[in-house]
Amino acid sequence: MPYLESIAALMARKPALIKDPAKFKFEDHLRAFALAGVGSIDTIIDFQNALEKAIAHKQTLHDFIKANPNLAKEFSKKRLERIFSYNKVYSHTRARMLDYENTPPIAESEDGDGWYYLFESELDSAARHKAYHGVCLPRKHEFWKTHTPPLDWGCRCRLSMHSKEGLKRYNRLNDTRYQISTSPPPSVRSAKEKNAFESDVYKFLHNFFNAKLQRYAGNKEAVARLANVVRVCEAKKLRFKKLLELSKSPEQMIDFATLKPEVMQVVGAHSPLVRLSARTLTTHLEKHPETDLFDYYLAQDILQEPMAIFKDKQGSSAPGALNNYLIGVKFGRWYRLSIGVEQGENRFRSLVHGSKVRLIKKLMGAKQLIYKSKDFTLE
Repeated sequence: MPYLESIAALMARKPALIKDPAKFKFEDHLRAFALAGVGSIDTIIDFQNALEKAIAHKQTLHDFIKANPNLAKEFSKKRLERIFSYNKVYSHTRARMLDYENTPPIAESEDGDGWYYLFESELDSAARHKAYHGVCLPRKHEFWKTHTPPLDWGCRCRLSMHSKEGLKRYNRLNDTRYQISTSPPPSVRSAKEKNAFESDVYKFLHNFFNAKLQRYAGNKEAVARLANVVRVCEAKKLRFKKLLELSKSPEQMIDFATLKPEVMQVVGAHSPLVRLSARTLTTHLEKHPETDLFDYYLAQDILQEPMAIFKDKQGSSAPGALNNYLIGVKFGRWYRLSIGVEQGENRFRSLVHGSKVRLIKKLMGAKQLIYKSKDFTLE
């Protein structure tokens, strides 16, 4: 299930405890892409794209169903509602965890931190993680590396953070008797349990795809579709790896993206390739700390499927004219990408992004619109 809202929440923050935000966001994106909770393997990509647009345009469930009649035919309304709402559950949980992780320690606390996580499960017949209900351990305990909800598809468990006095107040208000422990109960100590969250995304993907291959072993069509998902994941990993290597190689240049024929025609390009130099990349990253390699990773998709294209007007004296500007929305953020011709090649020149459409309206105010998709609007 694509956890698009969680990535949007991450991109809007500056989490101090995450040493490499770009790597963190990419791995979360890769894990999200792989999860096949939608129902069948061949619908993952369609659903991902549909949800991405829904989030970008702040659609309600009703809007989402109306805008995606094919998906509405394939799934019941109840199933669509579950998928749509679970995105929000995951999103809110991840955003809340970032707040928790970045909360400063309590001065002069016994353990030097003073904060404790409390795990609460639903206790109805559909709950799968009752064994963890009531576990309350120090915030930095190893247990939380593998048992931070949601633990799997459809998990409705909750995690909250309390000080010692805060937990007492929580118990009084909710008529509960939760107590802080120094270690989890013996029944839930193993990190190898089926429902434990695997924090290493590549280990997770290995286990995930192996399990899927076993499940679909007798279905050639399903195995072929699964193999395609594996190939897409590998391609995504390679794309990000190339960007990482480029950022460390000052004199290098790579083939960054391939323009579709219709985009080539609109921008008047003689070649489908867009090239990116290490100098352009590193200079931009140094100058704009709000941008990272994950933004460049997303830019590759926008270059292939832009929502709109603008260009500098003839006679423009703006620095770098005459450029083409490709607009796209990824995970709730607006992107404006600039490409120009240099030494006969299409060169990627700049990237600007923001959560508000008014940034794009301001930047494109004096530019000429030469292409737009049916979904594009600056309102």
